[in-house]
Amino acid sequence: MSHVDLIWGPPGTGKTSTISTLLFMLMKRNCRTLICAPTNVAITQVASRVIRLVHESYKDESFKKNMVCPLGDVFLFAKNDRLQLDRGFDEICLDRRIDSLVECLGCDRGWRHFIHSTIYFFKHSVSDYETYRKTELIQRSDSAKPIMSFAEFIKSRFEVAVPPVRRCMITMCNHIPRHFIQEHNFQNMISLISLLDDLKETLYQKHMTSNEELKKIFSQPVTSEVSCQSFLDTSSLVYLRTQCLTILKTLLRSFRKINLPSGLNRAAIKKFCLRCSSLVFCTSSSSYKMHSLYTKPFKVLVIDEAAQLMECESIIPLQLRGLKHAILVGDEHQLPATVQSKVSGEAGFGRSLFERLSSLGHSKLMLKVQYRMHPAISHFPNLSFYSNQVMDAPNVINKTHEIEYLPGKMFGPYSFISLPNGNEELDSFGGSRRNLAEVDLVIKIVQNLFESWHNEKKNKEKTTGNTLSIGIISPYTAQVIAIKDKIGRKYDNLNGFAIKVKSIDGFQGGEEDIIILSTMRSNPDGTVGFMSSFQRTNVALTRARHCLWILGNEKTLTGSHSIWEGLVLDARKRQCFFSAAEVDDLCNADCILVKNQGKKNTNSGGGNSSFRGEARRIRQIPI
Repeated sequence: MSHVDLIWGPPGTGKTSTISTLLFMLMKRNCRTLICAPTNVAITQVASRVIRLVHESYKDESFKKNMVCPLGDVFLFAKNDRLQLDRGFDEICLDRRIDSLVECLGCDRGWRHFIHSTIYFFKHSVSDYETYRKTELIQRSDSAKPIMSFAEFIKSRFEVAVPPVRRCMITMCNHIPRHFIQEHNFQNMISLISLLDDLKETLYQKHMTSNEELKKIFSQPVTSEVSCQSFLDTSSLVYLRTQCLTILKTLLRSFRKINLPSGLNRAAIKKFCLRCSSLVFCTSSSSYKMHSLYTKPFKVLVIDEAAQLMECESIIPLQLRGLKHAILVGDEHQLPATVQSKVSGEAGFGRSLFERLSSLGHSKLMLKVQYRMHPAISHFPNLSFYSNQVMDAPNVINKTHEIEYLPGKMFGPYSFISLPNGNEELDSFGGSRRNLAEVDLVIKIVQNLFESWHNEKKNKEKTTGNTLSIGIISPYTAQVIAIKDKIGRKYDNLNGFAIKVKSIDGFQGGEEDIIILSTMRSNPDGTVGFMSSFQRTNVALTRARHCLWILGNEKTLTGSHSIWEGLVLDARKRQCFFSAAEVDDLCNADCILVKNQGKKNTNSGGGNSSFRGEARRIRQIPI
């Protein structure tokens, strides 16, 4: 290993976009790269982004029309049933790729058979028709169907011979690495697919060439030396047939020279995919299999979410022979690796290689512009965790990023809503905690968000993009379950309105329009348990795009002498601190969902005095 680089990606700074762009460039240079991450979810996220870049790079009409998107250089080494790939992106998976290539690389009915059959169709259709006609005349009875014309015969044989070879060409373009198949063969296959489509269109034209003329065209000898222009001058069918035959014969010769595996041997195809792919994705734990497969050495190792990976896990891919360069991407200020044993955790067993190198002063490339959060949301995490080094991108500073979903300053981009009378309690199993007062408040806010969104949708039926995504986060499993149970399935399957309820750990890497954070803890001792972890707090505070509303007990959190004390004091200082008692009347006011259409925020000026007027008439919510 000659070099190790660290890329430090704070929340919202485009870490995944940076990795996917880097990998796309490495793929273009045919640089063998292994990409690892702690989990299947993390690895499929990066893989999906790379696939999108490949799709975007092949936006040319000819590729889209022919369903060609070369992904043979990208390979995801994992079982399909363990993956969560976006629809249409499963073509890079191990099982799907092998299944696709088995048909194409078969000995009896693979590419050889398909090409030979199509060549035979182009060369011997006339003689086959004469044989067919003679046979029909001999066996014909009075009740028999009429003998097909040559045009009908050609069409029927075309439907038998051509679709398999066309399908095979598409499969080879999509699933065999472009550098292995060689550029001239790739271009020939693309041309062949288009020519076959044009030929079909010409054959099925209403005003087709006469049967005799068609026979003449299909009986002409073909030589590759004949000028294409001369065929264009006489007949498009002559040109199409000649070009198809020429390319088919060229491909047949070329494919015989490259060492394609046998379709009968799935193990050989698997090894072939691993050996030839430029980008191989797998979890760090499954990368051990690369040691026994004896594949072509990787030059570069990229580890995503490296700060969530224990040092011992990072060692697995780092021991692969031939590695020249390792790139670790992560953020030690977000969630670390999970260690169940308290003793092991205290001994530093959960420390990542990223964190170790960072603590030793290894240089880091920091991504310093965040593109996700409204500045009011990013202010406290940036100040507390990143020494104010992260800048807000123009898109989040723009007024269009400030959206009023509910009226009142309390429901602006950032607020802390204090519930002093809530009580935390152990769940029925005694293993986790919940706070039912916070659950009730969450439900009340969600109901009003839904009514606001629904009214807006009714008023603007023809408007597109009226979508709202809400994330509800709590550190405790019992609180997550209580919120899910209370919400039920009321908001399932709504087009444009989505709710996710997860723990902090479940939200790492995610983002939503609105985040409602239920801190849950409410006790006189200031005990907050594992919520005192600044890494867990950082993740919870950085998932929202437009609004972050934090629910909690002010006294408990300020008495914890943790990062939460600073958060409450900061909210007071910035006039973002509110009482839960103020929610009830405000939520019952007329709610209008102002979508991101360049409208100015109405939550300023006179709106503040209106808010105070509403606050005077508040009543305590029953908890």
